[in-house]
Amino acid sequence: MNLKTQIITKPKIAQVMHILNPAGAEMLAVDLTRDLSDRFDFVFICLDGIGSLGEKMLAEGHQVFDVQRRPGIDWSLKNKIRKIINECQVDLIHAHQYTPFFYAALSRNYTSNVPILFTEHGRHYPDVKRLKHLIFNKLMFRKIDCATGVGEFVKDALISKEGFNKDRLRVIYNGVDSDKFSISNKENFRKKIRDELSIRDDQKMILQVARFHPVKDHETAMRAFSIYCKEHQDAVYVMAGDGPEIETIKSLAKSLNIESSVRFLGVRMDVSHLLASSDLFILSSVSEGISVTLLEAMSARVPICATDVGGNPEVIIHNKSGLLSPRNDEIGLAENIRRLLSDSNLCDVVTANGYERLHQIFTEEKMHQAYQEMYYKMLGIN
Repeated sequence: MNLKTQIITKPKIAQVMHILNPAGAEMLAVDLTRDLSDRFDFVFICLDGIGSLGEKMLAEGHQVFDVQRRPGIDWSLKNKIRKIINECQVDLIHAHQYTPFFYAALSRNYTSNVPILFTEHGRHYPDVKRLKHLIFNKLMFRKIDCATGVGEFVKDALISKEGFNKDRLRVIYNGVDSDKFSISNKENFRKKIRDELSIRDDQKMILQVARFHPVKDHETAMRAFSIYCKEHQDAVYVMAGDGPEIETIKSLAKSLNIESSVRFLGVRMDVSHLLASSDLFILSSVSEGISVTLLEAMSARVPICATDVGGNPEVIIHNKSGLLSPRNDEIGLAENIRRLLSDSNLCDVVTANGYERLHQIFTEEKMHQAYQEMYYKMLGIN
């Protein structure tokens, strides 16, 4: 790209996603687009549907393409994505997660000089090395391409499990805009939400925001809450999110005879208000990258219980900015819930430390600046 082109036109970046629904990677892509739109033109290529965030992006004037992936390896996407890249005159592809990277890389022909930035947001559990991935990555990840992990845990997995060259890898931590969660009139939202959910002011509200998927392990969280409830009847467990496991978890609450103390909210767009109303935030995942919901809870100064997996210990320092317990450990999680809900001094310490750590490492401003630098570097713009 010559200097004249840089001055006259903004570089065009195609963000390739699964689907633009409210979730960590998707919100990151949308916020990145909104914040950097004065420097770059963004288009979205969605493999599995536009989604609710995609509809918002369309309404804001952005191009959003749905290539309608079919089950299995859909070889037709190779030409569909290539056509969009060519017609939109895309300068750089930003692929979020491995499958979008796979199809983005597959779409390039031998003469294409469009680089790919692959961002890995998390890892499956158990995380295994796949020979097909290793071969594909070696052949298709070119010298013009780069990859980022949202944390050190994710970066290490890309090296050890996927065979990526560590010299073309870097960590860009997820970040949040803390101003969105530092609510000045917190008591007003607390009353409004609690009235809506029929939760008294003297009851402890435990919040979990996560899609109902096996990796989030709501079952362990539900069993931990049940253990806590045997000695404390003053708490309500509130879950925001949707997904394939929701009916299973509803049935579990009923079988544990605690359904009257549980609230299923579905997808919510007012997470900041839910956090303002909460006394504790929990995350019971068996694997995580750098959880945006943890960062949001830290930003809202809500004490946190989380599992000691993936990137969680990069965010939460045990006994300092929150409490950690092993995966699938309902007893350990229940004990951490008890510790925080019974010790206001401990809550004050972990929330203050968490808020400070957030601003040192996990701000949206730092994250967006780092991605901008990556874009410019890969495009050869000084």
